Amino acid sequence: VVTAVLDHDGEVAASVADTLTAETGVDRGWIASFAADVGRATVLVVDGNCVPDVVRAVVECAERVVGEWANDERKPIVWFEPVSVAKSTRATRCLRGLDFASPNAAECRAMANSVRATANWTRGDSNPRPMDASIFEFTSAEAAVAEMGDDVEVLLDAGVGAIVLTLGALGCVRRVGGREGRRDRRRRRGGAGAARCGG
Repeated sequence: VVTAVLDHDGEVAASVADTLTAETGVDRGWIASFAADVGRATVLVVDGNCVPDVVRAVVECAERVVGEWANDERKPIVWFEPVSVAKSTRATRCLRGLDFASPNAAECRAMANSVRATANWTRGDSNPRPMDASIFEFTSAEAAVAEMGDDVEVLLDAGVGAIVLTLGALGCVRRVGGREGRRDRRRRRGGAGAARCGG
């Protein structure tokens, strides 16, 4: 349930959301009951309000898509929307199953720090990066890329296909890992799905 107040320009001025249903009413069994729908989907957006077990269940369901009922007999694109810093780490255990993730800078840093903290992380420094809010006040997309580049690379190295780093009024930056290139050979894509984002 979401209640939003819009200003005179149509922008959200205030909002209150109750995400309890997503956190308590959705479980692995509920996800499994929609397996056929998952197979027909082109894109699955996984909301960070879902608990880690549900995020993993969606990823696993998408990976099992096969057969005549599948969407062009291809796996759906799985897109993770973190929704908040606290909930951004809910996909840590299944990053390899994500084709896209669209964190803001703070969410991206939290996700990367979560990867760095795992016992099997061996591709560089495992120390967490600072989370001070002032770090994420960028004046340009270039400044964001300079600050966030290592965090984005950590997520790509952990298996995410592409990161769409959202920067508010500055737009967004898309960074593609090696896996998305392999996916393009398996699936033809056009339109916005193949486009680069910009501010």
